[in-house]
Amino acid sequence: MPENKTAAVETKMQDDSALKDTVLRYKPDMPIHYSAFPVRGKRPLATLDSIYGIDGARLILTLNRLDEANIRRADTLVVPDKLTDLLSYCPYPYVIDEARSIDKLLLISRRIQAFAAYENGVLVRWGPTSTGRKTKPTPAGLFSANWKAKKTTSTIDSAWVLPYYFNFQSKEGVALHQFSMPGYPASHACVRLLAEDAKWVYYWADQWILSETGQIEAYGTPIIVFDEYRFGKRKPWKHLLEDPDAINISGEEIHELMDKYLTTIKEREEKRKEVIVARKNRSAREPEQF
Repeated sequence: MPENKTAAVETKMQDDSALKDTVLRYKPDMPIHYSAFPVRGKRPLATLDSIYGIDGARLILTLNRLDEANIRRADTLVVPDKLTDLLSYCPYPYVIDEARSIDKLLLISRRIQAFAAYENGVLVRWGPTSTGRKTKPTPAGLFSANWKAKKTTSTIDSAWVLPYYFNFQSKEGVALHQFSMPGYPASHACVRLLAEDAKWVYYWADQWILSETGQIEAYGTPIIVFDEYRFGKRKPWKHLLEDPDAINISGEEIHELMDKYLTTIKEREEKRKEVIVARKNRSAREPEQF
């Protein structure tokens, strides 16, 4: 291996190790326990702010898969016994060893209504979702980030403005985007996110690469949608009141996903790197235009 390439690989390994050490600092040493907070009164958000502070209140809403506008949709909220960084409450594994060779990976659990983003198998962000309703579920399987628009309108209702829209199933128009977060699956198959999460994913994920004729030359960031939401049952995060590990995604679940999709993801990632290199080389050979 050339010396400069060896140095680059070693630097990347050091960066990955540092990232892993950083994220593991957020893993709580002791289980976080939860209590129920009844949503009452004319101004429940103001009440929440006065007790837990603005940042604490927003954290609690996030854990309950709600935005500020939808707090009244809940009769009770689950509240952790200590307020800290959101990463400390992550129900996903902090590190996925099988994904250490994958540059970027986005997981979306329909069961617990949450996404997790990984870089080289290390968790970098997670947050709540509102996936498809019972009659229009978000499809499960392996997808890729396709194309994006900073703002677009829904094909179902032109009055619905969808900020930070990132399509991942082109034929059916399924995408990640910011929209109302009511604390349960409510979308028309899309994956709704909080505004800050939608914006982050918009700039973080990589789009597909198309040929001049519109054919896919390289896939974008891999996205895996998995498991099932139990409609008509108690919301999964409400079980945190009895069991602090109630909504954790197990290592076995992740292993099954990696066993099913890892080969395809790695093949697509290698192809993407080849396409990018080929395009750079082609661009370098083209004469300058005057």
